[in-house]
Amino acid sequence: MKMAGIISVLATLFSHSAVAGVEELLLKVAEAYGGQTRITEVGAWLQSGVTISTMQGKEGRILRSYRHPDHLRIEIEYDNHETELRVIAGANAWKQNQPADKIFYSAMLLQAARLGLPAVLFEHKKQVRDAGIMTGKQGQELHALVLDFHGKYQLLAGIDPDSGRIMESRGIIAMEGARMEFGTTYDDFRFQDGRLFAFAEEHYAMGQKTGYTRIQSMQILPDLPDRLFTPSDPGNTGPDTRGLQKTGFRIN
Repeated sequence: MKMAGIISVLATLFSHSAVAGVEELLLKVAEAYGGQTRITEVGAWLQSGVTISTMQGKEGRILRSYRHPDHLRIEIEYDNHETELRVIAGANAWKQNQPADKIFYSAMLLQAARLGLPAVLFEHKKQVRDAGIMTGKQGQELHALVLDFHGKYQLLAGIDPDSGRIMESRGIIAMEGARMEFGTTYDDFRFQDGRLFAFAEEHYAMGQKTGYTRIQSMQILPDLPDRLFTPSDPGNTGPDTRGLQKTGFRIN
């Protein structure tokens, strides 16, 4: 067999092996999170808890509203009465009810994508690639799966090969010659309505720890209304909770 033929055969074998590796790992993930059907049918939820910014030294109460795959609303009320409101709805994003810039939009899109794990891996399985073994921020060996999307974004999931749990995620932006990375590590895994979620998160930006979030209560819903993901009062620079008042869910 000529050298070109040998290289072609080896490349084919390697490609098949990589695909098999991804599928085998996703089967493990599906088993850990309650089954692929349950993973993909859960499309919206509300989470409340406590968040701490280690960089700013602030603690606050957080309410997250998520609708798969790209709608996310984050409201934070800090102990000093400062507030934050961040919203993304598909191609649009707002911060404190004002239109967001490209960097903020990208960060919110990647945060929504990470909250959508592991469903996004199953939905885009053909595009997911095996990135091999990585060392997680907690020092453990994890098996990395990577999904590239929109040409400039990359979503990485670090999976414990024994349990199938996603122990870490990273969202990477390559834009205008710059590269930015946002990461989250996960712990305190619990089942909520037959689907596994992490109730403890540590957050990182460019490799530096920025804070952590502890989820205290959660509600899975069939859907969430559009009004949660639009700024109903552009003149208001604080969180607008009028939409949330109609959901019956509160920041604890």
